[in-house]
Amino acid sequence: MSLLGWLFWGCNAVVALVGMLQAARSWTGSGKWGLATPGGWIWVWHAVGVGLVPFIGWSPWHLVWWFPVGFVVCTTLARVLYRFGWLEP
Repeated sequence: MSLLGWLFWGCNAVVALVGMLQAARSWTGSGKWGLATPGGWIWVWHAVGVGLVPFIGWSPWHLVWWFPVGFVVCTTLARVLYRFGWLEP
């Protein structure tokens, strides 16, 4: 991986960590823990992607699409779980 790739990966790692920490310290209006909401899931998704990049040997530029796809996946999963009654609003 090039130096620019490692810098991009490092920035993504910091963003994922800060996002997870902020979600972990927050509570929704209904008293739900921030990481237990779809908004918190996206940061976990991003952290998993950051961890997979060096492990699998992908280019760190895969993270450019990983975050937007994760937003769609987490939002869709939340809607499905809500429809079936497995997730409270």
